[in-house]
Amino acid sequence: MKAGDRFGEWIARRIGSPLSIILHTVAFVACFGTVFLGEIPLPNMLLWLTTIVSLEAIYIGLFLQNSSNRHGDESEHQAHADFVTNLEAKKDIEQLMQTLARIETEKLDTILTELRQH
Repeated sequence: MKAGDRFGEWIARRIGSPLSIILHTVAFVACFGTVFLGEIPLPNMLLWLTTIVSLEAIYIGLFLQNSSNRHGDESEHQAHADFVTNLEAKKDIEQLMQTLARIETEKLDTILTELRQH
């Protein structure tokens, strides 16, 4: 897996984690705290906040889609491997069934031959 994919997977696993929720809550409280303390006017803070949240949402969507695509590729690969395994098992079972049928036929022929001789 490429470094970018590993990073995207790392981000995707942490979205919605308790730490992520706490950090976002602290950031939102800090933003509104700056307005309450008179450090930044409300319209300016909202402009910055909505811009940052919008960019974050875009990147979160990209990370999640990338992760979903990768997992889909892995699932397809596993499904193909399972299909091949099942085909091989089916062939093996068919061969065993033919062998068992041949053995049973030989047994019956032997029994019939012995019965005819007596």
